Amino acid sequence: MHLTTRTTTDSPRVAPTASPRRVRLAAVAAVTVATTMTACSVDSSPHGELARNKQTLASCDASAPPASDIQIDGSGSSASKTITEERMAAIEQIVRTTAVCSGRLRVSVFSASSAGTATLFDGPLPLHGATDTARLKRVATAVDDAMSEIRDAYGPAVAGLKGKGSDITAQYRLASCIDHERC
Repeated sequence: MHLTTRTTTDSPRVAPTASPRRVRLAAVAAVTVATTMTACSVDSSPHGELARNKQTLASCDASAPPASDIQIDGSGSSASKTITEERMAAIEQIVRTTAVCSGRLRVSVFSASSAGTATLFDGPLPLHGATDTARLKRVATAVDDAMSEIRDAYGPAVAGLKGKGSDITAQYRLASCIDHERC
């Protein structure tokens, strides 16, 4: 250890000071510890995910699990890698909530034509286990499996859609008929 001496007018004592190299090492060590602590924080640990899933489970209606129906615009105006990635991130959150609540999920992609629709995923997302914790530990796998199926089907489904335009009015009309049962 390199020491420099310093004398003050108040005291004749010698005070050790750290060398610049030692200060740099201490700073690197502090950053390493901070990074390690961040990597092990509640947000990135499995316990953090389990806690978030428990909060979601508390808001579920056990008597009526969710039936999530996601419809993705696959028309020409949304053909962008950035848009697709943002949509997949949003879909993943809905899939997670649906899985936590043991609901059913349907994901489809549509184009400008009312006939231009393809289903990417349609099925239940039940979680099996004797306790809530056991079921919630299976959420990540259920979400990963569903998202893999959705992502794998997305590109080919969009490529096969009829009506590549960007006017989705026909889809709105079709949705109106389903909601109001008047068509």
